[in-house]
Amino acid sequence: MNASPRLFDDVSQDVPMSHQAMDVVEVDLAENAPLLFRFDGNTSSDPDRASVGLGLAGLGVLLFCLSVAIPLGIELVEDVFSGRPAFWVMGGVAMLVIFPAGSVGSFSIAAAMFWHVPLVIRYAVAIALFVPSVVGFTISLAMVETVDWADIVPSVAVLFSSVFVCAATVGILAQLCTPWTLAHLRTTSEQLPRLGIQTLIQLTTIVAITFAFVSVLKSEVPIEATLAFGGVSALGAVMGIVACVAYLRDAPVGRKGVIASCVTAFAMSFAFVACLATVEFGWQSVVYQAHVTLPLSLFGAAIIGAFTSACVYWLRQCGWRCVR
Repeated sequence: MNASPRLFDDVSQDVPMSHQAMDVVEVDLAENAPLLFRFDGNTSSDPDRASVGLGLAGLGVLLFCLSVAIPLGIELVEDVFSGRPAFWVMGGVAMLVIFPAGSVGSFSIAAAMFWHVPLVIRYAVAIALFVPSVVGFTISLAMVETVDWADIVPSVAVLFSSVFVCAATVGILAQLCTPWTLAHLRTTSEQLPRLGIQTLIQLTTIVAITFAFVSVLKSEVPIEATLAFGGVSALGAVMGIVACVAYLRDAPVGRKGVIASCVTAFAMSFAFVACLATVEFGWQSVVYQAHVTLPLSLFGAAIIGAFTSACVYWLRQCGWRCVR
């Protein structure tokens, strides 16, 4: 059987499954993984691992840098605006500071859990991508603000645990409820594993461990703030999954994919603006001040779209695809 020149071509039905698993797919890195090709051409002995390592490392480094920059950005804003700025200025600046890390973080967690590998590996990868950024954010915040570690660490852990759990849940549900999954560059035609009972048992165990960790933390963070962080993270994860399905397929991008991406980005931005407006002026202001909240939400959606597009572009350059 001749090796197919395409990365995700279907395997012939005339070949037994035992032989299908042994087939090696001829991969054109210049076409399927341009970033890997720029590093060493087609000479890589293990492009699969290179695709995984480079793709995930890029997301992790970007998320870490953006997370560390949040407290620094807040400090800079406080120095520039000595008084209380107008709501649209305050909201726009908050989006510029928070949304880059928020969108990249939600995308990274959801993408890791949307990956086709065993669930334990996904969870470990998502933790490896997320925890260093949370630690970096905490250290940066402690350096900028005069705070007590005993107060800040539990609060940060609770808030970002809700972010992690909600984004990870979206990634798992997307794979359970849709025919799509995320796959790195693959040089074999072995069929992708399907979710089974063992996966569901692992998922139950992981969720139980995560909630047990959160329950032992003593934090004064209001439940409303925790729910708000988790809800916005879930919307960001939905945006990430939709973007993966729309732009990482080996097919032309359809109008529905573009519309769905824009709608989910706007929903995430609008949820943030609505929470901010409700805290400042009451929930009625979300509607009565629509001439402010809607343009502000569009501005936030543009930021989310830009950074999500950067993540999708990076994964595609590293050979990742969304496949059935």
